[in-house]
Amino acid sequence: MKKYQRTEWFNQPIRLTEKQRQDPGAILRDFFTWYHLDDLREILWEWMQVGLTTDNEVYQNGRDRSNLLFFCKNIEMLIEAAFLLQDGKNTRKNKNKKGKVMPLPAAGA
Repeated sequence: MKKYQRTEWFNQPIRLTEKQRQDPGAILRDFFTWYHLDDLREILWEWMQVGLTTDNEVYQNGRDRSNLLFFCKNIEMLIEAAFLLQDGKNTRKNKNKKGKVMPLPAAGA
């Protein structure tokens, strides 16, 4: 995996809107409404197959590629919601060098 120079901004949710940040559980509810566990297992298995083999044509047609992009976007939002929920808080406090709490960046900023 490529190493990136990390900044505090990159350790914050960037896909979630302010409303979603206030209720990250809504992302979880939406995600599991859109995908059943068996769907998730199948998609993850296809990713592994495609990643490990070069002759697999799982994403050959446009609809399959579109579904994969939608899935990737929602996986990223799911990860961000889980990040917010990981310590039982809806926001993550960031302190600058002077100890002041910094606001989270706006979604898409």
